[in-house]
Amino acid sequence: MWNMEAEREFWRHKCLDSFWYFFKYAWGYDFNPKGAGGPRPWLDEPTHRPACEWYQEHALKWLADRKAGKNYPLKLLAVVPRDWGKTTLFTQAGQAWLHLHDPELSTYTGCETATRAREVLDGIKAVIGGVDRYSRFAWLYGNQHHPSRSWKRDGVVTSARTNLTRRDASYGTWAVEAGMVGLHPDGCFFDDPNTYEQMQRKSGWLEIVINHLDSLIPVFQSDAIWMLTGTRYGDGDHIGRAVRL
Repeated sequence: MWNMEAEREFWRHKCLDSFWYFFKYAWGYDFNPKGAGGPRPWLDEPTHRPACEWYQEHALKWLADRKAGKNYPLKLLAVVPRDWGKTTLFTQAGQAWLHLHDPELSTYTGCETATRAREVLDGIKAVIGGVDRYSRFAWLYGNQHHPSRSWKRDGVVTSARTNLTRRDASYGTWAVEAGMVGLHPDGCFFDDPNTYEQMQRKSGWLEIVINHLDSLIPVFQSDAIWMLTGTRYGDGDHIGRAVRL
């Protein structure tokens, strides 16, 4: 029988070295009833694995170059249809995997509304805090919920962080119509701020999102990682603007 500690060590390194396996094993997709553990698994290896490897290649190079003093912003776009799993894969698991490589990072999730951004953060907190019963994250890397550090609905400071004088949370949130003041995070994960419902409720919503994205440029670090995930809602949306630039 395989020694349990040897198994843990194997998966600890395997998931650290591979975002694909991190998502399947450490994040818990393979065991979740809404994933491979249920009747309708949604992860398609020919489609999702190349996307994971694409993210990994760019993210690891950015981290290495940043550590070497080669400071530049990394701007990534994941443009896929609704229900592809982009929020779970990139905005949630992608952030958690990034923090394993550098626990001093500060990354923020931005969404259409504050409620939606908090829901995304709640999923991250459940995994890294050892609450999600299907995740192996805490077993592999330890519980990131420190009882004496901030663990709020809008931001958390993990137990892995050593720089406790930094004001920016390890993981934080913001919304399109609620800016960030006095913060300079290292990562911008802007998740699907456009919806047909919001576009019907508010005239000129696409332009509001574009102007908001422009306003974020001085907020984030000059060498931040920008991960924009979304579905196209027209030629005039923020993704179209980003592609043209």
